[in-house]
Amino acid sequence: MAKTRARATKTEEKPKMNYGLFVIGNTRIFSREKTVQSKKTGDEVTFEEFTITISRKLEDGTYTNLYLPVFFAKDAERPENNTIIKVIESRLFVSGNGKYEKISLYIEQWDYVEEF
Repeated sequence: MAKTRARATKTEEKPKMNYGLFVIGNTRIFSREKTVQSKKTGDEVTFEEFTITISRKLEDGTYTNLYLPVFFAKDAERPENNTIIKVIESRLFVSGNGKYEKISLYIEQWDYVEEF
């Protein structure tokens, strides 16, 4: 016998669905100060850039590394450079435009890892 799900009627509110890939776990995070020139005003703008690394060991013993840009919720504290953090709530998204589009990580909640 097949199971059926109750469907919401027009008068009932449907629950909000969160779609996408969510990421949790421990990772080492890196930060550096970056200065770029604004295309609009020509002024120099300095900000802190965060990344994590995903690595794969090759047969010859060397590694291939991919760097994933990391963004934080507006009011979230930022971690120190080269520390291990526990990602509690985050999701993948596409940042940049045109040929500069890349997969990035948006972290909403995190904490430092005490022992690793």
